[in-house]
Amino acid sequence: MRAILKRILYFIYHEEYKDCEHKRIWILGFKKTFKVNTLPIIRANYSSVEKKLREKVKTQKLRVAFLVQETEKWQYQTLYMSLKKSEHFEPFVIVVPINYKKKDIERLHETYRFFEKQNITVFYGYDLQKEQYIALSAFNTDIVFYQQPWGIHPLQHIVATSYFALTAYCPYAIVENEEVFDKACLFFDALWRHFVTDETAKQALDNKNFDTKNIRITGHPKMDWALDIITKTQQETKDRKIVIYAPHHSFSKSGLRWATFKWSGPVILQAIQEYSEYLWILKPHPLFKKTLLREHIMTEDEYKNYCDTWQKYGKIVTGGNYFELFGKSDLLITDCGSFLAEYALTKKPVIQLIAENAYPQHPYNEKLSKDYYKVYDAASMKKMMTEILINKNDSLQQKRVADFNKHHFGQATQKIMDSLTHDLGVK
Repeated sequence: MRAILKRILYFIYHEEYKDCEHKRIWILGFKKTFKVNTLPIIRANYSSVEKKLREKVKTQKLRVAFLVQETEKWQYQTLYMSLKKSEHFEPFVIVVPINYKKKDIERLHETYRFFEKQNITVFYGYDLQKEQYIALSAFNTDIVFYQQPWGIHPLQHIVATSYFALTAYCPYAIVENEEVFDKACLFFDALWRHFVTDETAKQALDNKNFDTKNIRITGHPKMDWALDIITKTQQETKDRKIVIYAPHHSFSKSGLRWATFKWSGPVILQAIQEYSEYLWILKPHPLFKKTLLREHIMTEDEYKNYCDTWQKYGKIVTGGNYFELFGKSDLLITDCGSFLAEYALTKKPVIQLIAENAYPQHPYNEKLSKDYYKVYDAASMKKMMTEILINKNDSLQQKRVADFNKHHFGQATQKIMDSLTHDLGVK
């Protein structure tokens, strides 16, 4: 009876934050949205929470939550493990549906199992029986690391969380591009700490007029994780050389416009049949199929036939931890963004597929991908695959290895830990 009454009252009147600068009031199912500057409130909250946590850490561990929607974007593995080893922190993961407006419960369970299999402490942030989101305060949270700046339920957004916890973020895609900034609704300004890869990432935020006082340049913990796995995996023996094709989903003219599948997809399908001595892996972006169908690039049957043909000669791989696959592979063919940086750790060749009118890559990606083979159409793609796979000519190999040794990887996790302990007075 109480639950029914609560739902009735919620329908009659409730208020919530749409994001950091818009508040919504619902009365009898009708909504009214108006602007409100919540940043002074959020920053005042952080000041209060910081004082509380500086005292708490003297006698108790601080509870650090990672709010996660997608395993494919899981960027905090090494940070989680470092926090777990520390005597000052108690990390755990909270999984929630990928989109709070269109809840994918099956995928929510898959995400939960992903962490459970790794013996990572994991909780549901969505009450399956009551069909409602759980406020992060219910987990006695002190610090919250967000996975991405969108698709966050108002109960779990920075505005609500700042009253009892500090908030932090590392980009899930190694670096953010300007399209992310435009859609983030002041998410970045509202963070307590924003950990970024290098000075170019900070400058990109500054160019978009974000407040950069909360930024700390640390490198990216996902690169630490990748480097460790790739280094170990590359030492293993294998029967066949491996080629990965990783297509992006951005077909829409209003998006990043990176997707090249219209011309690269058919070429690859032909190649896997011609070059059968290689093991071919299809590693699509999590949104690839959905966007492919929505943009009418293929029908459901056409996509099924494409995948069926692919699986006759190769494999289709999905899921979060793909760094072992990177380590075993010999060539990456992709139009994705974050893979450009992550695959640099292998020192192996990349055929970078570049679409017409593609949105510019972030300077960090450009820096790490400057020794890749860049192709712009089907003909040049075929030629480059023949050069690398048949003629065995990797002309940029020495430059890639030399440039890789100029960069410092594997230090980001420790730098983030140092930042946390310093700012919270941990001794």
